[in-house]
Amino acid sequence: DLFSLGTEETSYTKWFTLLVISMMAIMFLPRQFHIMVTENPDEENIKKAMWRLPAYMFLINLFVIPIALGGLILNGGDTSQADYFVLTLPLSAGHPWLAVLVFIGGLSASAGMVMVSSIAISTMILNHLVMPVILKLKIRTHDFSGVLINLKRLGILGVILLGYVYFRIIGESYALVNIGLVSFMAATQFAPAIIGGLYWKRANRQATTTGLLFGFILWFYTLLIPSFVRSGWIDSDILHDGLFGIALLKPEELFGLRGFDIYSHSLFWSLLFNLSAYLTLSFFTKQSDTEILQADKFVDALKETVEPIQRKRISKAPTIMEFVGLMSKFIGEKPANAAISEYLKNRTIDTRGGLSDHEIPDLKIFAERTLAGHVGAAPARIILENYLSTRGSKMEDVFDIFGSVTISHAANREQLSVLYDAAQIIASGADLQKVLDDILGLLSDQFKFDLCVIRFLEEETMNLVVKSQKGMSSVHFGQSERNLNVETYIGQAFLSNTTAVVNDTEFLDKPTSAEIIYREGITCFAHTPIVLEGESVGVLSAFSRTVKGIFTKEFIALFENLAGQVGIAWRNDKQLQGLLEVHEQEREMQIARDIQMSLLPATIPQMEKIEVAGLCVPAHQVGGDYYDFITREENGFDLIVADVSGHNIGSALIMAETRTFIHARIDSIKQPAEMLKSLNKFFFDNMDCSDLFVTMFYAQYSPDTYKLGYSSAGHNNPLLWRQKKQEIELLDADGLIFGIKPTVEFQQKTTQLEVGDILLLYTDGIVEAEDNNNEFFGTERLGKLIQESVDLSAKELIDRIMDQVRMFTGLRHFIDDITLVVMKILK
Repeated sequence: DLFSLGTEETSYTKWFTLLVISMMAIMFLPRQFHIMVTENPDEENIKKAMWRLPAYMFLINLFVIPIALGGLILNGGDTSQADYFVLTLPLSAGHPWLAVLVFIGGLSASAGMVMVSSIAISTMILNHLVMPVILKLKIRTHDFSGVLINLKRLGILGVILLGYVYFRIIGESYALVNIGLVSFMAATQFAPAIIGGLYWKRANRQATTTGLLFGFILWFYTLLIPSFVRSGWIDSDILHDGLFGIALLKPEELFGLRGFDIYSHSLFWSLLFNLSAYLTLSFFTKQSDTEILQADKFVDALKETVEPIQRKRISKAPTIMEFVGLMSKFIGEKPANAAISEYLKNRTIDTRGGLSDHEIPDLKIFAERTLAGHVGAAPARIILENYLSTRGSKMEDVFDIFGSVTISHAANREQLSVLYDAAQIIASGADLQKVLDDILGLLSDQFKFDLCVIRFLEEETMNLVVKSQKGMSSVHFGQSERNLNVETYIGQAFLSNTTAVVNDTEFLDKPTSAEIIYREGITCFAHTPIVLEGESVGVLSAFSRTVKGIFTKEFIALFENLAGQVGIAWRNDKQLQGLLEVHEQEREMQIARDIQMSLLPATIPQMEKIEVAGLCVPAHQVGGDYYDFITREENGFDLIVADVSGHNIGSALIMAETRTFIHARIDSIKQPAEMLKSLNKFFFDNMDCSDLFVTMFYAQYSPDTYKLGYSSAGHNNPLLWRQKKQEIELLDADGLIFGIKPTVEFQQKTTQLEVGDILLLYTDGIVEAEDNNNEFFGTERLGKLIQESVDLSAKELIDRIMDQVRMFTGLRHFIDDITLVVMKILK
């Protein structure tokens, strides 16, 4: 039977089971994993182990078959003493010294396994059970190293004692090899999680934990329970009758599966439940962001990826000695000093005895890795994060001296030199024109452009006007103004707030720009917006007649950074001029803007059955538009849109008076028409409106009855999308603008709303927005836009309307104020 498979002693299933669990054990037993992964300092060692380990296993097993044959022959085929064949064979042949050598070799091998296993398991206990408790308790001590090393020693002693107890209780019922197979089977339960984690991105923590839990439960029930029975710990009835007398729950014939040996039986059921739970939960549960990141790191670990590395620095960074002191608390003073000495061997120490700012983050990573080798990765990260947090330190991006742009690590020395020189020019304190001329001169000289131009927006004409130009002086090219529209590349860059790049002018899709580009012989060009606080204020342009493809990703980063520097120079000059020329006017307008912004609702009412959103965009610093949402106690609320003529502090004050009046009388005046009537009398009696007028639309909605009551004081008629009829309806109600007559009767109407209906309140800034042909945007186009956007949310609908109006006008800023309020009836 020793040489044949498929027999009762060595069945195919048993042979397959032994191969599988041995293969898993050599990778996933604690001692094997500790040596293979934890103690492996270099990935190159894996390439050597790939052929050395199989060769070693092959050579050592050349002696196994002769020894096994000899033992079986001498013992008449009895395998009960197979563990001792290597000793009994030389003793029976009269070679006691050979038996002693074999015993010493076996002792050293087994002792080595015990040592590595106890250290590995003790380390896991310390890192994942003890350290989290210590960190949570926040024990105050200057040195943890002595406590940790003693805890680790206790862990080693405890692991060895537990192994001895298991051998004394269970071992007498099994041969040594069978005891090993039980642990092999346990290690096999880690295979789905570890192999899946290396090659499959869908796995998550919940699936892994559940799979391991199921696997170990089945392993315990199908292997350890029979072991306890044979050792006399448990009555044998469970083997014969099953748990609770249920025959399907027999540990050795689970769910009626028969014909397998105990190990094949255990492998089948434990891996079936383990792998099924692992795959099922991985497919049907969502990964967290951290799990997605970890999966990418492991699965794509060997892929070559080229990513720009962002420089980092640590604010309020600890010194080298402070890092050493932190590590000493957990690993001891001598190991900490030895580790830091090795780390600093090839690094430059500055005159203050420290590292440069950009090297401190690397030191932090080194300290975390050093601690991880003693207390585990998770506790090490927590220790460093808590330490830095306590100091008020944090990781942050490296900015240039103006704090405007992030310098990529990938930028070469020449690019960094340009940015440095540009910063020096701006810091020189020269007037704006000289600064702009010098920056373009720098850009042109360094990169040999044929033309560089800086244009800024002139708000009166809404054109991009040339402020500085370096290179060819064609009147029709470099010196000309540019209109703001998406039909040109420069207009697109300004309006979209993104860089427009053409590396080969043979492929142009804007005819307006192509005509000029071809006439001047340009081969490539780029426009990047000059941005301040998220708004475009100008454009920096560069053109080449000789070279194609000059605008690489790295160069564009430099180009955009340089535009940021230009923006800073422009901002500084504008701020200086503003302080000198219009300080009082700016102060008055800011007060008016504060008044206006304080009038708008701070929060949107959250109600079932409806969704509302609002937006007010003033054309200038201060607008005359106003909207409000007012919730009533009787489960209803009012929607208000008003338009005050003018764009000054007077308009803002009238808005403030209007809002105050409405909020003061909201409880006593119940109907929209009554409110408008009272407002009209107030304006007529108390305010001089000879040069100002106010319009308003006032609506009142009840979610319980779906009824909308409304009145208008000369305001634009709102649009109502009827979902059921699939049509737009105008809500018109008679009424004069406020303050014309002392008494005005305002018409009040009521309409029934249904699920899916959309109400849009607006001011005339939307419908009277003009394009280049002086054509209005109009209510018809606005209604059609609503019809095309019925599936959007209220806020998304407002955003789409604003985008469409900007595209229609070709302007980023509007001539008149724009206010939009949307109410959508939900299910």
